Amino acid sequence: MEPVRHAVVDGRPGGALATGVQGDTPAAAARAWLSDNRQLFKLSSTKSLELVSSAPLAGDAGHAVTLRQTVGGLKASGGGLVTIGVKR
Repeated sequence: MEPVRHAVVDGRPGGALATGVQGDTPAAAARAWLSDNRQLFKLSSTKSLELVSSAPLAGDAGHAVTLRQTVGGLKASGGGLVTIGVKR
């Protein structure tokens, strides 16, 4: 089975930060993109990120995927949230 490919979108019509991001689900694609760009977010790893939500966007094939950083089972200060727009 061929992997599902997604685009990480930036909010502009047709705008994309990356295309061809692999993941069986929007959440998996968001994690893959974030892992590939972890230095940008000053993350040593994405293993401490828990899925908060993966919500479909109205009238679109996209999803808003929100992840939360935890440290030792505790939420990071300031919320530690990142939301990534993913479109198939």
